[in-house]
Amino acid sequence: MRSTLKITLAALTAVLIYSGCSKSLNEPAPSTNKNSAQTLAISKQIATNLYKSLTGTYGGANIGSGIKAPSAITAAPKGGRRVNTVTPYCGMTIDTALYFDFLHTDTTTTVDSKYKFTYTCSSSALDGYTLSDSITYTDKSPTVLNKYATGQNYTVINNSADFSVVAMWGTIGTSFRQSNINASSHATTNYNYNDTKYSLNNLQINVAGASPDITGGNATFVSNITYLEVGGTPVTGGFWGTITFLGDHKAKMTVNYNGVTTNYSYNLTTGEVTEI
Repeated sequence: MRSTLKITLAALTAVLIYSGCSKSLNEPAPSTNKNSAQTLAISKQIATNLYKSLTGTYGGANIGSGIKAPSAITAAPKGGRRVNTVTPYCGMTIDTALYFDFLHTDTTTTVDSKYKFTYTCSSSALDGYTLSDSITYTDKSPTVLNKYATGQNYTVINNSADFSVVAMWGTIGTSFRQSNINASSHATTNYNYNDTKYSLNNLQINVAGASPDITGGNATFVSNITYLEVGGTPVTGGFWGTITFLGDHKAKMTVNYNGVTTNYSYNLTTGEVTEI
């Protein structure tokens, strides 16, 4: 019962963060400028969604916490040697699920999540973890129907003597469904859909600082975007490319769309994406 309460409070915190910014659509620029403003806006969405997923903004694990489960759902046994404040029980698994509704003014938010976290060991010493989780938030009001879902399946392994650097590989999938609705006619007046799958390739992450710094490795992605422009014109496009991490909270993005390849610099701290 106590662990369930902690899970609920942690998820509720994520709901408040998510709901506070989910009512307004951030649709890409008009399609008349597909390979500049539109690609830039979508590239920013793709990069930002990945970093927020890795750092637990939408729930789940925060890679910046190092090799330990989120404290809100961990009940560490007493005694024994600890690394990063976690008792290194080889194979210890946290497996849980959560579902609840939350009413905020005129909006009902529904949370549906599943979470499985397992510690891994080498020579009987804690060296990492595997994570498999999914979480879905749905916001519904007379004028808004928004849904955000993320699924993560990855492995994290210690890569330094002091546990300050970890390596990561696996997959992350994100899906946004943002819609505005006419309260009288119930017709959809605007929408922005974004489905992206990322493959994480040997990310090297320094977790010793205030925010995790991805110093090496890359993430490839495939993204499908659908949105309704002002004036009622639906636009659909496929994007694919690579985010190469450079350290110092910076990365280079290579984005392919409509047969055109564009390169961007990405600041993981500020979220700024700039064409280079």
